[in-house]
Amino acid sequence: MFRDSIRGLDKIFKTDIDHTIALAIVGEGGTMKSSFSYSLIASQCLREDTLGIYITLEEGSSSLHFNLKSLGIPVEERLKIVDYNSLRRKFRGEEKHLAFLRMILSIIISFKRQNEERFKYVVIDSLGALYSLVDIADPRREMYHFFNTLRENDLTTVIIMERIGLTETYAGAEAMLFLVDGVIELGVVETTQNVRRYVQVKKMRAVKHDMEKFVLDIGDDGLEVLGPLYGY
Repeated sequence: MFRDSIRGLDKIFKTDIDHTIALAIVGEGGTMKSSFSYSLIASQCLREDTLGIYITLEEGSSSLHFNLKSLGIPVEERLKIVDYNSLRRKFRGEEKHLAFLRMILSIIISFKRQNEERFKYVVIDSLGALYSLVDIADPRREMYHFFNTLRENDLTTVIIMERIGLTETYAGAEAMLFLVDGVIELGVVETTQNVRRYVQVKKMRAVKHDMEKFVLDIGDDGLEVLGPLYGY
């Protein structure tokens, strides 16, 4: 899943994963979490000829398309973008009676029934935005059920979490980090010479990987992982 997705990511991952997982992409605002997540899953859909849904709750699908194209990231038709407004239109008149988290699950399960084994991936952008739209008394229990439902349907899930400032506080509760199988952090480091974006694998169950920060760059064909940040 990782080594043959974003160019250069095989420098970080020594072994790969071939089963369903839940993955968190974390970092501050402006660290390219959406672009990274889209690139990661779109490449899998293209390579495997599988399908995915990218649920964006923070920006419209046209805005996301524009941002991807501006970075040289090709839009992959196998990864369907669904935004908040399209969700509301689909369930117009039912919002007051149907919890938003159930609305999302309903979309996903419906897509799974239509496409069966070909549907493999779900991206949620972002957890903080999701929490702002739902009234959850016990977030950890509800999200545990949410992830379990997706796993039972053989779906790999990527959920984006935004870090608040330089603290270890995340919009959407840190408890989520214990529910996922992997955590990839994106960030920016400023030195006296330059400013570099980086990618770092903080946690990945059943996978051998490097723990260092690696330079994340924008090439002619989208995102690219270069060498280790310190010493590049």
